[in-house]
Amino acid sequence: MRKERARCGGSNRLGLPVIRDFGWGRSELECKLVRALCQAVPAAQDIDRAERGAQRRYRKIAELLIALRREFTTGDGQCDIRGRSAGYRRTVRLCYAKAGIETEGPLTKRVTAGVAYWVRQLLIEEFGETKLRELGVLRQDSFASVTPRSFFEVRQYDDPDECFATVVRLLNSLAVDPSFMPSEDALRSAVRAISLIQSRRHIIAASSASLGAA
Repeated sequence: MRKERARCGGSNRLGLPVIRDFGWGRSELECKLVRALCQAVPAAQDIDRAERGAQRRYRKIAELLIALRREFTTGDGQCDIRGRSAGYRRTVRLCYAKAGIETEGPLTKRVTAGVAYWVRQLLIEEFGETKLRELGVLRQDSFASVTPRSFFEVRQYDDPDECFATVVRLLNSLAVDPSFMPSEDALRSAVRAISLIQSRRHIIAASSASLGAA
């Protein structure tokens, strides 16, 4: 193994960390970079496949949950399309427990967030927003995730990181605004979106750890 040409530590006059020089020339660095990129491609592909697979499974769970709701009725004898009856909730909790999904924890949150998204989307496809508001599935003042695109213009970003950074800045501004009070529906949608992003990050971390172990 080639000895390091320098092992610089600490920081420079600007307070910035000093980059170590390991004595590698440009061509060697380029080869190492290409090798690292080649190793990252399968991991990225695995993450993409895992994410697509998870979404397919979340949708399947949502389809089954909606079908299960039709097997229960509310106090007035109506189909429990909202999923609020005690019998339905008890049955779902039991199924989650049998599947080994705890009542709390990051795994439960990821699965719940992913399934909740698809339950809403499938119900909107079947009934439409207006009917869901009448049934009480959606709040009358709700708009998150279901507002028609023509309601407002969303600025398009070529860089997802720039888009996310902008969203974070806006959220931080709203968080300290005492006059801002979002609806429960909008808040749930925001939390769900963050949970999905966290889920993807966990998948990336797990894949990276597996690659490193290999």
